[in-house]
Amino acid sequence: CFLSLTLLLLLSLVSIRLEAKNLGQGPFNRLVIRGVTIIDGTGGPPYGPSDVVVEGDRITAIKIVSHPLEEIDQSNRPASGEHEIDAHGMYLLPGFIDSHVHIPGPSSSKTGLSTAYYYYLNLAHGITSVVDVVSSEDLAWTVSLSSRVRNNEVVAPRVFPYARLSVDGYPVRFNFKGVVNTPNVAREWVRAVAEAGAVGLKLRGNPPKITEVIIDEAKKLGLKTTMHLEQRGIGMMNIVDSARMGLDRQDHWYGLAESMLTEQSIPYWATDYIYNNEQDRWRDAGRVWQQAAKPGTSEWKTVMEDLLARDFTIAPTSVFYDYLRDPMRRRQLEWHKDFSSPALLK
Repeated sequence: CFLSLTLLLLLSLVSIRLEAKNLGQGPFNRLVIRGVTIIDGTGGPPYGPSDVVVEGDRITAIKIVSHPLEEIDQSNRPASGEHEIDAHGMYLLPGFIDSHVHIPGPSSSKTGLSTAYYYYLNLAHGITSVVDVVSSEDLAWTVSLSSRVRNNEVVAPRVFPYARLSVDGYPVRFNFKGVVNTPNVAREWVRAVAEAGAVGLKLRGNPPKITEVIIDEAKKLGLKTTMHLEQRGIGMMNIVDSARMGLDRQDHWYGLAESMLTEQSIPYWATDYIYNNEQDRWRDAGRVWQQAAKPGTSEWKTVMEDLLARDFTIAPTSVFYDYLRDPMRRRQLEWHKDFSSPALLK
């Protein structure tokens, strides 16, 4: 079978220092990775040692060449390649995909770090593709970055640029004349960002009639769609409603718990809740889920089966919620003094 070439070599008891000038090597007409142990991502156990042949941008052969306790029969190995990697003692995995990022471009001054730092940090953790749901720059910059990565001009994960629309219908970091507040303008915006190079759209819980038209036009043009469903719009539409319109994916969890409310159609909010205060949103996340149907109940199963039948994807971005369970401990971790920038800590 053929697999996309998004590869990561993890070292086992081996340390290698790569010079920056070598980071952008390739692609090669024929690359052979020798003696590697493979984790193929299917859920099966690691196997090897194996030789992996990559031609152009595709894996064309995977051959188990020995038993871990036996010598490798050199005559039984794939032919030489234009470039070879001695991967004995290493593991080979499919590249990881971060499905929700905001790339910090040159104008981002929050950390004081270069964009290369961000790219290398992703690659060092095995992330070889990212879905950018709006960077700090405009759409043209992100589309250009995506092209430069594909052409091996920039050492970075592959970038899938999404165009974003605010809940009030204002295009985010894209020069579009007008506010997306009618079906006709909505279609114009979708066509404009597609022409500009976006591969997907990120919505913010716009009115149902606008959302439905955007999703319809996106499908005609082959664009993916995802949504951060603003809780301000929960009374009009939950995530199951948007999935039935054809939405491909949900970002975060907003609208999912509200799809499973058992005693009312909208959540009970605390009397001091202000949506624009993210501390309130994080605090009340658990409270909203407490009002939803419990796992295993008929209401819970109905929502799950509906989303599964539509091949609907959820990107819960749970790392943020996990972090905020104990932020004081996280802020005092020992490695901050070596790896975190002073601006980021501030």
